[in-house]
Amino acid sequence: MSKVNLGKFLISAIGVTLFTLVYGMFVQGHIGVGEVTTISTMSTIKALLVALVITLIFTRNFENKGIHEGIRFGVLIGLLLGVVDVTNHLDATDVALKLLINNVLFAVGSGIVLSLLYKDSK
Repeated sequence: MSKVNLGKFLISAIGVTLFTLVYGMFVQGHIGVGEVTTISTMSTIKALLVALVITLIFTRNFENKGIHEGIRFGVLIGLLLGVVDVTNHLDATDVALKLLINNVLFAVGSGIVLSLLYKDSK
């Protein structure tokens, strides 16, 4: 395991936080395109906490292999998050499948953001 670079860690966590908020607004349909809304303080805090945890997990096994590393990380984290959501909605399989897909897409996007922001500069 490598040491965590605090500067890159914080920039990456902020990047994932912003991705989480944008993903929540557009992909999950909290607002439509062209609508103006405010993002609640609680959703921002939740996004920041999720981003910090995801970034920490990513940095602990970081190998600097590019976007492929971020996609691989995202698929695994997305499946983990998705399984948790699916087990809470087993009575509605259509909802469970949508949650699983949504979690994987969110985590792959987060992994790509992390792989782009945390990479070593050359």
